[in-house]
Amino acid sequence: MSDLLIRGMELPMKGVPIQFQIWPDGQVDVIEHGEYWSAAKALQVPPHGDLIDRDALVKSDRMVGKLMMYGGEYVYTQTEIDRAPTIIPASK
Repeated sequence: MSDLLIRGMELPMKGVPIQFQIWPDGQVDVIEHGEYWSAAKALQVPPHGDLIDRDALVKSDRMVGKLMMYGGEYVYTQTEIDRAPTIIPASK
């Protein structure tokens, strides 16, 4: 079994569940208070390691392990990568 990402949806408010249907093409229909509406697109996430917040890593004010290279590129040490916030944990 793999992970699914549903773009365009937020978690419902506490205590207010919603239902949804996912079609083979990835279209997600929401059923809320007896009404149907198309709200999002589901994507199957391929097997992966930890998915980190790259923007948070780049914006980090810690210069330890961040080396400037030719052309304005940055290189990060494994320690800096390990400290980056994990958004989705690695798949099993």
